[in-house]
Amino acid sequence: MDKPNFKIYFILALALGILLILILILSYIRKNREGITPPPEFPTPTSVEFPSNITPTSQLTPPESHPTFTGVLEETLPPDIQALSDQNQALLRKTPLYQPLFNIDFDYGEDKFIVNLNEPKNEAQTSFEDWLKDNYPAIPLDRFILN
Repeated sequence: MDKPNFKIYFILALALGILLILILILSYIRKNREGITPPPEFPTPTSVEFPSNITPTSQLTPPESHPTFTGVLEETLPPDIQALSDQNQALLRKTPLYQPLFNIDFDYGEDKFIVNLNEPKNEAQTSFEDWLKDNYPAIPLDRFILN
């Protein structure tokens, strides 16, 4: 009598096991899909209704009178403050400014002008102060940081 071939039986049993696992997985997936309900569908509007009492903007009439007060008090600045503002703005537009004995730049964080004095510092500071009096007399010295 022939000896049974155990390799064939083992392969058949393994294939049957894999087939059984696939069937279980597919039935589990199908059962979970059936449990999920789709979101409700809302009807799509087929027409839009507008109220009949609205008039187009082209038919609106402008107001009869204009406001007389906007909330802003219009006043002129005193001459010294106006001169300070004008000279400060004029010097700010020229920065960075390079002179033989000093350089001027503006520090926006400090809201002051930075003056870098060249050597000799005493002579450069005197030259800067004379230049400031001649060109921008309204700007006080405390608006400058001397280095």
